[in-house]
Amino acid sequence: MRTKLTSPVPSVRVVQYAYGGPEVLEQAVVEVPRPRAGEVLVRMAATSVNPIDVKTREGRGAAASLGSFPISVGWDVAGVVEAVGEDVHSLAVGQRVFGMPFFPQQAASYAVHVVAPVEHLAVLPDAVDVATAGALPLAGLTALSAVRDLAGARPGRRLLIRGAAGGVGHLAVQIAKILGAEVVAVDGAEKGDFVRGLGADEFRDRADEGPLPQVDAVVDLVGGAQLAGSVATTVRGGVVVCVPGGADAGLDELASRAGVRAERVAVRPDRDGLETLARWCAEGALHVHLSARFALDEIVEAHRALASRGIRGKIGITVDAAIP
Repeated sequence: MRTKLTSPVPSVRVVQYAYGGPEVLEQAVVEVPRPRAGEVLVRMAATSVNPIDVKTREGRGAAASLGSFPISVGWDVAGVVEAVGEDVHSLAVGQRVFGMPFFPQQAASYAVHVVAPVEHLAVLPDAVDVATAGALPLAGLTALSAVRDLAGARPGRRLLIRGAAGGVGHLAVQIAKILGAEVVAVDGAEKGDFVRGLGADEFRDRADEGPLPQVDAVVDLVGGAQLAGSVATTVRGGVVVCVPGGADAGLDELASRAGVRAERVAVRPDRDGLETLARWCAEGALHVHLSARFALDEIVEAHRALASRGIRGKIGITVDAAIP
């Protein structure tokens, strides 16, 4: 049944009127957005905090794509279709969906309502809960692109993943194993048990100055001073995939001298990718670890928590606990 909003209704969205620390984030009462042709209105159940959210909040990251203030960060969407626009036939009111709409342009997922194009969303299988779905899209699509599409994970291929315990990293380790690759994971010593539990074949402490094993590909989620080591451990003809934007200075020159290919992840909305990730979650092969969960009105605390080195996996945001 096609539902249309007939009058302005109040909703809530987290906005900011300046770049800065977590304290610039505040809740605002706004009208419920109206879906245009080809779009749906999603009643949000859950979202999550990603490093790109923090960078954008500070004026880096995707800030240039968000326009003038007030702006809203956040791209992970999970919830229920509440209304549909014209020419929408693939989704219906009441369906559970998830996705990463508009990235890197504004999606404003720290909100009670979000509008998204149907092609930027996927139907959420019954076996996957909304908390998982709210933390999966951006990190999951980034990991999928890095590991499968750029690093070429497959049986007989050896991958090294730096930053293996983080939001993207812990999914990258699992995806590489699902695809049959051998995984060497690197992170802090205190995260070793967690990373081994993800299925990594070998764990290395990032503080260990000993030589790393030679691998076919590196997925580097740290960048910066670590890039030289990532290139050095990659076999000639292999590939180094760098994920953190702005932390890859010098990679091209290092890679060229070593006969290694340099790649960078440019994640975009991808329904096929979302469906792949959701299927793996439904089958029990892929798990999103939520290190902490906050309510929408605790978004400042959630951003502060992301800076903690103790975080493993993702930080989830519950928007509406009544949505299953």
